Amino acid sequence: MYGKSRRPVGPAPGRRNRFSPSAKIALMVLKAYTGFSDRQLVEHLNGNIHYQIFCGIMIPPSLPITNFKIVSAIRNEIASRLDIDSFQELLASHWKPYLDNLHVCMTDATCYESHMRFLRT
Repeated sequence: MYGKSRRPVGPAPGRRNRFSPSAKIALMVLKAYTGFSDRQLVEHLNGNIHYQIFCGIMIPPSLPITNFKIVSAIRNEIASRLDIDSFQELLASHWKPYLDNLHVCMTDATCYESHMRFLRT
């Protein structure tokens, strides 16, 4: 199977892939839910059976995941396959019947406020 870049998708030769496609999605949900860094997520995934069950994987204590960069690689893989425009259209068509005042655009100011600082005099 080939991705958009026409290179084989899957683990490098000689490596086994512990994460199925659904496990990769579950790992990204877990990362967003916990707010952990990539390194923290791998540490917790190695030691927390509940996280492993959620992701549908089993990590033997004798073979923990040591490369925390796997989380970033999975995130990049998902991002390269995601068609944002189609996804936005799908979400908009689903939620449109539940929304009022479609002419109003509101935004959360948290992203702006996080960069505000007191002036130094």
